[in-house]
Amino acid sequence: MRNTKIIWILVWVLWATACREEAKKTNHNNDAHTPVEKVDKKAAGPATTGISLRGSGLADVSRVILYRKDLYEGEQPVGEAEVHGGTFEMTLPAELPGDIYYLRWKENGLLPLLWDGKPVELVFADGRFREMSGDSPARKLFSGYLSEWTASGGSFGKQKEFVTRHPDSEVSLWILKSMLGPTPWRLEQTQDLYEKISGDIKNTGVSREIAAYFERYRDKLSKEQIKQIEESDPEPPGLTGRDETAPSPPVSEGDKPASVSKPKTYVPYFYAYDLEGNEVSAKEIFNRNKVVYIDFWASWCVPCRNQNPDLLRLYNRYKDKGFEIISVSQDKDAEKCRNAVLQDGITWTNVMDPGANVAVMYEVHSIPDGFVVDHEGGIIAKNVGAGRLEEILIRRFSR
Repeated sequence: MRNTKIIWILVWVLWATACREEAKKTNHNNDAHTPVEKVDKKAAGPATTGISLRGSGLADVSRVILYRKDLYEGEQPVGEAEVHGGTFEMTLPAELPGDIYYLRWKENGLLPLLWDGKPVELVFADGRFREMSGDSPARKLFSGYLSEWTASGGSFGKQKEFVTRHPDSEVSLWILKSMLGPTPWRLEQTQDLYEKISGDIKNTGVSREIAAYFERYRDKLSKEQIKQIEESDPEPPGLTGRDETAPSPPVSEGDKPASVSKPKTYVPYFYAYDLEGNEVSAKEIFNRNKVVYIDFWASWCVPCRNQNPDLLRLYNRYKDKGFEIISVSQDKDAEKCRNAVLQDGITWTNVMDPGANVAVMYEVHSIPDGFVVDHEGGIIAKNVGAGRLEEILIRRFSR
């Protein structure tokens, strides 16, 4: 009798277990197939659509890349597109923040582009940007600023003037951000400009990014260090009421403009770091020499590397007569640049421009490119390679 009870208990346990397993399978199948659990795409709303950036007229180009400037890391890619038959289309996310972006092609073409969430169509010819359609009010405002700024030689004064004149425009914020970088140069002046920004734009992401930049350097530097930075160059371009990037041309007796020669034009001064991390002032190098060659190059640029032996020959021949070279590298990898400098025997000043800030300031669209200037930064010649540079040096130093 006892054995019979045990057998019935075991049978009941096995039967209950089997029922539970069958119930689990049934629930699993219902979960997998019941219409209630399906994602209703219509109920979820339409998918986020992107905003198009189109271009045409880019011959011999296979790809374009759009970058955004990071205050500490330089340019960061945000989108890219293949070029077919000279045209491209890039779809950018609708939530991409407004800012000044940089479009690159062939690794040496560069175009600053204000992005404000509106579709853009660009037209190129002969490898250079020609026109833009789909202009928004913000882009028109930025375009006017860019024309004035480049005409002034890239002066701080024009930047300061624009921000002061448009304190409630996001364009001012974007321009202010473009003035900053991984050096606390002119910390007080740029922060003073930031304090002029007003309205709701003070609560935007870019505004918070700029504020964090100031806090970062304020925390890292003592007041004495900040004071030394601010006093190291007391009269940068445009801060004293006179735009130092464009000094007044000589005047004849009676304060009348000299009519015998054209007014001199000037390149903008800039600050950048060399490969050892030292801050280099272009103004100081100009002032110490009679003729300076500003060379835009990169380790990956074959034509740049090909002309380095000629530049080295000219440098060694004329350096004791008052000739100097500043090479402005467009490399993002400092180690690759360092290796190229060692391989090519470069002994003159070389600075890094990974965010292309100096290249944009000088309106350099492709490399190699070069400017020859005098001791004031006055332009002697533009778009100069090694061959033409030699002709200029022969004329200048044979007088």
